[in-house]
Amino acid sequence: ITGGRGLTGDKVILDEAFALKPSHVGSLLPTMMAREDAQVLYGSSAGKADSDILRDVRDRGRAGSSKRMTYVEWLAPKRDCADLECRHPKDGSAVGCALDDQELWRRANPTLSTGRITMERIEDMRQELPPDEFARECLGWWDEPGAAESFFGLGKWEDCELEPADPPTEAL
Repeated sequence: ITGGRGLTGDKVILDEAFALKPSHVGSLLPTMMAREDAQVLYGSSAGKADSDILRDVRDRGRAGSSKRMTYVEWLAPKRDCADLECRHPKDGSAVGCALDDQELWRRANPTLSTGRITMERIEDMRQELPPDEFARECLGWWDEPGAAESFFGLGKWEDCELEPADPPTEAL
């Protein structure tokens, strides 16, 4: 993508940074090198498995390895659900469902204390969103690369291969 090449500004806000690709930042960030006090802000929900740019920002921020970076992240501690695939009813009645744990909701959503977000709205999201989307959007849980591969990754598909069956010899 080359649409941002040559455009610049003193402050650039990259919203939904989970979707950023190398070509996006490669088009934009070099134009800011000559700007005095240029600032780039990344805003996003938790990353998906292919959110390489945001994951790099997260990892540098958590490590404190970029001396001019400020990094802030709100998320709940990750906890496995009693049902690993979380197929619980979405009405809050399942015992041991991590996604229904309102203490985790509070830890990931500090604006609950100001009233900007309400418990009722999070309950609505729990009803509407698939479990993995709710975990990302409302608890701040990242999809990590390779997580799906551990179940059905490289070589495992090939291991399921069977010899082809003989074709029927009679017309049906």
